[in-house]
Amino acid sequence: MRSKNLGLKLRLAVVAVFACLFAASWGWKSSAQQPAGGGAAQHPANAPAEQVYKNIQVLKGMPADQLGETMNFFASSLGVNCGFCHARNAAGDGLDFVSDAKEEKKTARAMIAMQMDVNSHHLAAFDNERISCYTCHQGHAGAPHMPRLPLAAPSLPPGNGPGSGQGASSGQPGTPAGQPPAAGAPAQGGQTPLGGAVVGQPAQPPRPTAEQVLAKYVAAVGGADAVAKLKTLVMRGTREGARGGATPYEVTVATPDRLYVVATIPAQGQQTAGEVRQGLNGASGGWTTNARGARALNAAELADLRNVSRYLMPLKLAQPFPQMTVRGRGRVADAQAWVLEATPAPDVKQYFFFDQQSGLLLRQLTIRSLFLFDVPEQVDYEDYRDVDGVKLPFTVRSSSVNVNNPIAIRKFTDIKANAPIQDSIFVMPAATPQP
Repeated sequence: MRSKNLGLKLRLAVVAVFACLFAASWGWKSSAQQPAGGGAAQHPANAPAEQVYKNIQVLKGMPADQLGETMNFFASSLGVNCGFCHARNAAGDGLDFVSDAKEEKKTARAMIAMQMDVNSHHLAAFDNERISCYTCHQGHAGAPHMPRLPLAAPSLPPGNGPGSGQGASSGQPGTPAGQPPAAGAPAQGGQTPLGGAVVGQPAQPPRPTAEQVLAKYVAAVGGADAVAKLKTLVMRGTREGARGGATPYEVTVATPDRLYVVATIPAQGQQTAGEVRQGLNGASGGWTTNARGARALNAAELADLRNVSRYLMPLKLAQPFPQMTVRGRGRVADAQAWVLEATPAPDVKQYFFFDQQSGLLLRQLTIRSLFLFDVPEQVDYEDYRDVDGVKLPFTVRSSSVNVNNPIAIRKFTDIKANAPIQDSIFVMPAATPQP
């Protein structure tokens, strides 16, 4: 069976997953600036940032809908919030994103220009992978300029002692947990390249084909026939952010291409608690409601929702799941995994981590190439249980570069398959004019 045909079954089998990933990207993403001269919706979807926002200097040419996520990446890379670079407004109740009053903002522009120059002229020195602010800062506002003494003694690879002529840095480092192994490189956890074995370690299983990994996954979740019977899912539980405080959360999935989410937003600072509802109703687009009323999703928000629909929506069978290849071995917590790679778009790579023993999907890592750098988003799947003959994850953990909400944990207590639902819940309520 061809891997893309198995991919169709794969998308069917992860019907519960996409709703959770979708909810990771809506409602809690912060906006870096206020659009110039009105809402961003007045501009084309791919308009450059300088046409939509005021006082854009070094990021000219960046698509405007990437600005918010880019600012989040800056903040998370330096371990700061927006107020680190942006001055307070005259009223003192917010930030003036247009102002150049703070020296940190001027320094940031210089750093961005330096990064762009390195990536434009010296990419080969970094194995043709773009550097970013995280390359040097790694969560700290200041980057060290020299090593602090005394240095820690270097660790040696297994079998290399003093006098062996091989230091700790002479070998190729293992891949950080959860990251896809580089082509031809040893996977993490002391493993050797595929087909080899570490002395004292059990022999590694032979590398399967992508078709075999996907076939095992389809079987593990209950089989294609059981999955095909899933037409609707109603998932109820809680959502907990990085600051704690689990709140009620509900997702409804239905065909064709319909989503409905009801989430309680906890109080934060001066913002009171409230309820947000958001939906996708096929080709008619997406919408959101909150205390101020209903509105259509803007281009960036709808793109987030559409991306999830494109990759994981179970009913887009006319558009086959992208061809997948085996990248190598990986690890999620204590589980060894086969890592499959897909490239659904020129600027997107996805890595799927399948448990070598159970065959179940443990993690999805999505890396999107933005104007300045590559941005990761990760979703972990846990606590698989049987729902009408299909195994679905009851705990979903999503991680992103959103400095305000970097982690979201969704724990479902009840998932009902093929429950009757009202079509009206997917229809956008009457829009409320925004002041």
